[in-house]
Amino acid sequence: MRHTASILAAATISLGAVPSQADSWGEWLDLITPEQLMQRMLQTGIMAARTQLDIQYGDMVVSPLSGTVSISDVAMWPLPDWDDNGDCFIGLDKLALRTAPPQDPSQIRLKVQASGLSVHGACLPPDARQPLQMAGLTEVFVPRATIDMDYDIASAGAFVHVFAEIDDVAAVSASGDFTYVWFDGRDDMDNPDPVVFMSSATLSLENLGIWEQLKAFAPEPLTNPETASGMVNGMLSQAMMGINADAAPEGGQPEPISEAQAAFVNSTVEAWQGFLANPNRLVLETGYDSDSDIYVDFIGYEDDPLLMFEDLQPRVALAPAAARGALPVALLQAALNDAASLSADDALTVGEALVSGNGVPRNMAAGTAILEGLARNGDPDAAVILAEAMEDRAPEQAYFWALLAGSGGVASAQAQLDRLELELPVERILALQADAEANAQLPVSALANVNLIRMQAAERLSGLGQTRSYGTAAVWAMLAAAAGDPEGADILAEIDARMSGASGDPSAWAAREAEASALATEAWIGRNLADALSK
Repeated sequence: MRHTASILAAATISLGAVPSQADSWGEWLDLITPEQLMQRMLQTGIMAARTQLDIQYGDMVVSPLSGTVSISDVAMWPLPDWDDNGDCFIGLDKLALRTAPPQDPSQIRLKVQASGLSVHGACLPPDARQPLQMAGLTEVFVPRATIDMDYDIASAGAFVHVFAEIDDVAAVSASGDFTYVWFDGRDDMDNPDPVVFMSSATLSLENLGIWEQLKAFAPEPLTNPETASGMVNGMLSQAMMGINADAAPEGGQPEPISEAQAAFVNSTVEAWQGFLANPNRLVLETGYDSDSDIYVDFIGYEDDPLLMFEDLQPRVALAPAAARGALPVALLQAALNDAASLSADDALTVGEALVSGNGVPRNMAAGTAILEGLARNGDPDAAVILAEAMEDRAPEQAYFWALLAGSGGVASAQAQLDRLELELPVERILALQADAEANAQLPVSALANVNLIRMQAAERLSGLGQTRSYGTAAVWAMLAAAAGDPEGADILAEIDARMSGASGDPSAWAAREAEASALATEAWIGRNLADALSK
């Protein structure tokens, strides 16, 4: 009851803190903005949290449109039970939180990023302070830490990334790319089983001083390059045999070390030798092709750890696969100096790498220039890469490339076209469709029957297999509707609904619709379709 009263008091104080700058209802309403409301809610939460620990902060910036909140100069005194002297202190230069923007309802995202985090050693339980004391430190300083979870509702795919850098100790990074994440409650809805398909996972440990501190405590054969390989191989091989023995049925013989286990051992031996020569970084990651995915059988791994090696194929290396698979420098130079000399496949590879920044420093201008040539020559893969890269930067350009991608058969382009049409005015939509059509001629053969006419209308409306064009779709839909086809009439009604709800200048569609009506009437009379389609 006392805790509830504290929260209510905090809410009352927060709501009562509205500046007294308004003399009329209009001025009062001007103060009730989404930013103000969200900031008041967060302030209420902070004041409620002050019932459990002391908190101060310098400033708060809230942006509902981008889904971001940042709080600077944060100071906290948690007052744990073991800290009799009150030395426990946690400081933050900046704490930033990001969620999915409200205009993207298909995404669930939570990103928490801390900069300049310092934690006094007194905040740790006495039993946990020994590593800190061994390093001669009184506090832990984390220049940067990130937790990022991004979930796509449509595909159930997810990406998780965690990073923390501890000053003079290490930088730890973990990431997982999942093609499907949810739960199976068919057997027990109260305790559903996880259903996870994963395409890749990586754990990286970067040495920033921890190896120099631990090396003195490690066995000499493990740190001596001449003996380290044999020791690591022996230790891990023995561990693998122990795992297999534990998984063997009672009274049965354990499985020998599998190929997957041997590959893990060999990769670790090789990586450890490299680390001793240059103690920079060690990486543990999945070894199967990241273009595929595997079912992560959490329950099966508990009963049979050998299965985990077979599925995940873990490998240890000095750098992640993404770094080892960087674009060859010679190929990059050739693309930048004379892109026309490259094959279409190489040009697509380089262009995609440049606009994404995967395997090469991102260069939107250079990547776009390479991909545009491919897309204009009919490469739908290049067009969809451009459309996705431009969606947030240049919506009009993205719409044009999505039109070409859809006409080339890329199914995802339909949804992107729909999204972009919510942002663009109708006059620009129609103009871009006309540019993408490039004066395409209506196929006269499609006038042979209502089914072919209906198919033309549907494809032109969807933008899959043919360039989306509301004007051209209207021509075909008018003909189908005139021939008494209910589906054709429905397509025409769909076009009317989209255009009536579009933003911008309505006269643009009125003019385009008039052109469509004239073309449909000309074909109806000139081809005597009233008679031809009634037979």
